[in-house]
Amino acid sequence: MKYNPKFLPRTLANVMKYLLALVFLFTASCAADLTADNNESKVESLPMLSSELIIDSSSEESWVYFDLDAYLENPESIQGSIFDDAENNVDWDIAFQRYQIMSNGGISGSGNVEIAIIKDQGYSTIDQAPSTGYQVDAEDSEEDEDANPDYVFNQADAWYSYDISTHTLKSKAYTYIVKTTQGNYFKIAIDDYYNEVGDSGYLTMRVESVLAP
Repeated sequence: MKYNPKFLPRTLANVMKYLLALVFLFTASCAADLTADNNESKVESLPMLSSELIIDSSSEESWVYFDLDAYLENPESIQGSIFDDAENNVDWDIAFQRYQIMSNGGISGSGNVEIAIIKDQGYSTIDQAPSTGYQVDAEDSEEDEDANPDYVFNQADAWYSYDISTHTLKSKAYTYIVKTTQGNYFKIAIDDYYNEVGDSGYLTMRVESVLAP
């Protein structure tokens, strides 16, 4: 066969293109695998929790304090994370008295607890906390008719709606993202304010840990 000086360079070029393509595909595949492994490890390394709780906040005189971080560590015993003395339990995150809910941040405490309200996304679809939109409990404003502090849960657009004809509260389909004193994140939905026999002050809540922003 007569030597064709153009054949060898063209063949080498094709071979080089083929090898480069293989290297690119291999590198991309490895990168994707590493990313998937890292994400999976990150998720598995986080303690996860999903519970439905009933909080007895029926007292008109005392608050019930809830330490979400303690509950995350030991969800088998809710009694270890709910108490009525905040002086010796500074790591509480949220507290309940009847329909009022305060958080350990802003004017209500020194725990730097922050809360974001999500109104346009269903509870079950949220698996990661937002990066913005957080609020803390504030002094009472002139916009409302009461003298209570502006708790994030109880501001003008509160967690409930009030039916004046029946004098009952109905939960709104909001999801609250709570950043705790320990920097963990939870989503909370309040489903009811009454127990099975209709007594008020018994908050039924869904609580679930979520990924940080």
